Amino acid sequence: MFELENCAAYIATNAGKILAEGFEKNLKKVGVSRVQWSVLYYLAKPDCNSQKELVERLKTKGSSTTRLLDRMVRDGWVERHLNPRDRREMLLTLTEKGYELREKCLPIGQAYSDKITADISEADLNIFYTVMEQLIQNVLKE
Repeated sequence: MFELENCAAYIATNAGKILAEGFEKNLKKVGVSRVQWSVLYYLAKPDCNSQKELVERLKTKGSSTTRLLDRMVRDGWVERHLNPRDRREMLLTLTEKGYELREKCLPIGQAYSDKITADISEADLNIFYTVMEQLIQNVLKE
Protein backbone atom coordinates (compact mmCIF):
# COMPACT_ATOMS: atom_id res chain seq x y z
CA MET A 1 0.00 0.00 0.00
CA PHE A 2 1.21 3.52 -0.82
CA GLU A 3 2.64 5.41 2.16
CA LEU A 4 3.25 9.10 1.58
CA GLU A 5 5.98 9.22 4.22
CA ASN A 6 7.99 6.69 2.15
CA CYS A 7 7.51 8.47 -1.19
CA ALA A 8 10.83 9.81 -2.52
CA ALA A 9 9.11 12.86 -4.07
CA TYR A 10 7.40 13.72 -0.76
CA ILE A 11 10.63 13.33 1.21
CA ALA A 12 12.66 15.35 -1.32
CA THR A 13 10.04 18.12 -1.46
CA ASN A 14 9.91 18.48 2.31
CA ALA A 15 13.69 18.32 2.64
CA GLY A 16 14.12 20.89 -0.11
CA LYS A 17 11.67 23.24 1.54
CA ILE A 18 13.38 22.98 4.93
CA LEU A 19 16.86 23.42 3.43
CA ALA A 20 15.77 26.37 1.27
CA GLU A 21 14.10 28.13 4.20
CA GLY A 22 17.22 27.69 6.31
CA PHE A 23 19.45 29.08 3.59
CA GLU A 24 17.04 31.98 3.00
CA LYS A 25 17.26 32.87 6.69
CA ASN A 26 21.07 33.04 6.48
CA LEU A 27 21.06 35.16 3.32
CA LYS A 28 18.58 37.66 4.78
CA LYS A 29 21.41 38.84 7.05
CA VAL A 30 22.93 40.56 4.00
CA GLY A 31 19.59 41.51 2.38
CA VAL A 32 19.54 38.89 -0.37
CA SER A 33 16.94 36.23 -1.16
CA ARG A 34 17.91 32.69 -2.13
CA VAL A 35 16.80 33.25 -5.72
CA GLN A 36 18.66 36.57 -5.95
CA TRP A 37 21.75 34.79 -4.64
CA SER A 38 21.44 32.21 -7.40
CA VAL A 39 21.36 34.98 -10.00
CA LEU A 40 24.41 36.68 -8.46
CA TYR A 41 26.20 33.34 -8.36
CA TYR A 42 25.51 32.31 -11.96
CA LEU A 43 26.04 35.69 -13.62
CA ALA A 44 29.63 35.74 -12.37
CA LYS A 45 30.27 32.52 -14.29
CA PRO A 46 31.74 33.02 -17.78
CA ASP A 47 29.27 30.63 -19.41
CA CYS A 48 26.11 32.33 -18.13
CA ASN A 49 25.61 35.80 -19.51
CA SER A 50 22.20 35.77 -21.18
CA GLN A 51 18.72 35.75 -19.75
CA LYS A 52 18.02 32.49 -21.62
CA GLU A 53 21.04 30.79 -20.03
CA LEU A 54 20.04 32.08 -16.62
CA VAL A 55 16.49 30.70 -16.98
CA GLU A 56 17.96 27.30 -17.84
CA ARG A 57 20.27 27.33 -14.83
CA LEU A 58 17.60 28.49 -12.40
CA LYS A 59 14.99 26.07 -13.77
CA THR A 60 12.41 28.87 -13.72
CA LYS A 61 9.91 30.40 -16.10
CA GLY A 62 11.10 33.25 -18.25
CA SER A 63 8.45 35.61 -16.91
CA SER A 64 9.45 34.95 -13.28
CA THR A 65 13.09 35.55 -14.12
CA THR A 66 12.21 38.79 -15.95
CA ARG A 67 10.44 40.16 -12.86
CA LEU A 68 13.33 39.09 -10.63
CA LEU A 69 15.85 40.75 -12.95
CA ASP A 70 13.73 43.92 -13.10
CA ARG A 71 14.11 44.24 -9.32
CA MET A 72 17.82 43.44 -9.42
CA VAL A 73 18.40 46.03 -12.16
CA ARG A 74 16.40 48.56 -10.11
CA ASP A 75 18.56 47.79 -7.07
CA GLY A 76 21.75 48.29 -9.08
CA TRP A 77 22.98 44.68 -8.91
CA VAL A 78 22.56 43.70 -12.57
CA GLU A 79 22.70 45.45 -15.96
CA ARG A 80 20.92 44.38 -19.14
CA HIS A 81 22.27 44.96 -22.63
CA LEU A 82 20.97 43.95 -26.04
CA ASN A 83 23.18 41.40 -27.72
CA PRO A 84 24.70 43.23 -30.71
CA ARG A 85 24.73 39.97 -32.70
CA ASP A 86 21.12 39.05 -31.87
CA ARG A 87 18.85 41.89 -30.80
CA ARG A 88 16.27 39.40 -29.51
CA GLU A 89 18.68 38.27 -26.81
CA MET A 90 19.31 40.15 -23.58
CA LEU A 91 22.83 39.94 -22.12
CA LEU A 92 23.30 40.30 -18.38
CA THR A 93 26.23 41.49 -16.32
CA LEU A 94 26.76 42.03 -12.64
CA THR A 95 27.49 45.57 -11.56
CA GLU A 96 30.25 46.33 -9.08
CA LYS A 97 27.56 46.36 -6.38
CA GLY A 98 26.35 42.95 -7.60
CA TYR A 99 29.86 41.48 -7.47
CA GLU A 100 30.40 42.87 -3.95
CA LEU A 101 27.14 41.34 -2.78
CA ARG A 102 28.05 38.02 -4.39
CA GLU A 103 31.37 38.04 -2.53
CA LYS A 104 29.52 38.63 0.77
CA CYS A 105 27.23 35.68 0.01
CA LEU A 106 29.89 33.13 -0.98
CA PRO A 107 31.04 32.47 2.61
CA ILE A 108 27.39 32.23 3.71
CA GLY A 109 26.77 29.61 1.04
CA GLN A 110 29.89 27.68 2.02
CA ALA A 111 29.07 27.80 5.73
CA TYR A 112 25.51 26.61 5.10
CA SER A 113 26.70 23.81 2.84
CA ASP A 114 29.20 22.74 5.51
CA LYS A 115 26.50 22.86 8.20
CA ILE A 116 23.96 20.74 6.35
CA THR A 117 26.51 18.14 5.25
CA ALA A 118 28.27 17.86 8.62
CA ASP A 119 28.73 14.29 9.81
CA ILE A 120 27.90 12.86 6.38
CA SER A 121 30.74 11.00 4.72
CA GLU A 122 31.93 11.93 1.25
CA ALA A 123 30.88 8.48 0.06
CA ASP A 124 27.34 8.98 1.38
CA LEU A 125 27.16 12.44 -0.18
CA ASN A 126 28.23 11.00 -3.53
CA ILE A 127 25.48 8.39 -3.25
CA PHE A 128 22.99 11.14 -2.40
CA TYR A 129 24.03 13.19 -5.45
CA THR A 130 23.79 10.14 -7.69
CA VAL A 131 20.35 9.17 -6.38
CA MET A 132 19.00 12.71 -6.69
CA GLU A 133 20.26 12.93 -10.27
CA GLN A 134 18.59 9.61 -11.09
CA LEU A 135 15.30 10.78 -9.56
CA ILE A 136 15.47 13.87 -11.76
CA GLN A 137 16.29 11.84 -14.86
CA ASN A 138 13.39 9.50 -14.13
CA VAL A 139 11.00 12.45 -14.04
CA LEU A 140 12.43 13.92 -17.24
CA LYS A 141 11.83 10.62 -19.06
CA GLU A 142 8.05 11.13 -18.77
